[in-house]
Amino acid sequence: RHPGAVYLYAPGQSIVLTYGDTNESAPVNKFAEVFEEDMPELMTIGKLVYDQTLANVEHKVIGATVRLAGPHDFISTERPPLDPLEVVGGWRKAEAIFLTEARRALSGEPADISSSFSGVIPSGMGTGGNLLPVWMHQWSYLMTDGPNTLYRFVTDTQIPDMTLPIMVELSRNHLLRPFNHFDFLGDLGLT
Repeated sequence: RHPGAVYLYAPGQSIVLTYGDTNESAPVNKFAEVFEEDMPELMTIGKLVYDQTLANVEHKVIGATVRLAGPHDFISTERPPLDPLEVVGGWRKAEAIFLTEARRALSGEPADISSSFSGVIPSGMGTGGNLLPVWMHQWSYLMTDGPNTLYRFVTDTQIPDMTLPIMVELSRNHLLRPFNHFDFLGDLGLT
């Protein structure tokens, strides 16, 4: 990365313009370069954004106490044994059970938790001394990559002659060998 590089930040689904010095060296999905004559203006805008957001962040740990509602003064570590779950009807039936349970678990969420998941916070993203932006970047990554990976697993199970060794190899491809934009552009002859 260098000043003037323009790249796609896939997890956040955003386009990034590098305007200053950086010490990051990870491969990025660079697809453009800022014109030299536009660099002074880009650097001025970038510094302004930085000064009004990241430069003023105060990282701090906020303590919290969590309790069960009611007369409980302790949290039980014992869990009742689960009844064995038997799913008849394939993965769509299992998906329906999962979605029903997820909706049930999330239905009683307080409004402030729902707002946080939506990214609605009074101080705004990246300001106000909160750590939510980091969490939101992770959340957006999981929202974009998670469904893609899970969908691939589901479609792989429907391949007619699927075997366990093939499934293991496909799982390795999905999880350990993620999509590389550079290789993709090279395959298209665009590099």
